[in-house]
Amino acid sequence: MNLMIVEMLGWLGTATYISAYILLTTGFISTERIYLNLNVIAAALVMIVSVAKASWPSVFINLFWGLITISQIVNYPLILSQWVKPIFQRFMMLLLGCALSFIFAGNHYVGVHILAWCSTVGYSSSYLLFLNGRLGIIEFHQWNFLVAIILIPQLLWVRNWPVIAIQVFWLGIALLGILHQYQRRKHI
Repeated sequence: MNLMIVEMLGWLGTATYISAYILLTTGFISTERIYLNLNVIAAALVMIVSVAKASWPSVFINLFWGLITISQIVNYPLILSQWVKPIFQRFMMLLLGCALSFIFAGNHYVGVHILAWCSTVGYSSSYLLFLNGRLGIIEFHQWNFLVAIILIPQLLWVRNWPVIAIQVFWLGIALLGILHQYQRRKHI
């Protein structure tokens, strides 16, 4: 496929993800179904550019994100035990520690790529937990903020600009979502 077409598809996926996330965060989506459908479309488009750039953590994030979303659209129940959230959090801390160890030891390439895979686990797990009611909206925004930051170095390495744009916007949107939710709690 022509690289320019691939880039355009990636940018279209970026715009779709960002729009869906803004609509969810601000409460403008009237149904969750619209958000879920937009996520499936965005995941497919972003996977195309990520495969072309060999940005494998991004491919897996979007594959998992898309599969989870499809399961929600078709009402396939994803039953999670009470242990999933604590295991997820401990695994994330382990991966982060491992990545930082490599970075501080001078092996930036390995450290950056471990961070990217950590982001893959973070995005996928937090989305799964959020959709199953095991993660509140504020925690979901907090995880999105963290994993966006830790994915950016690998995306810069492979020059996956559409996905970098998603991460930069998600940083801002997640921060706005956190602030919005705290404001709502103050008024309740």
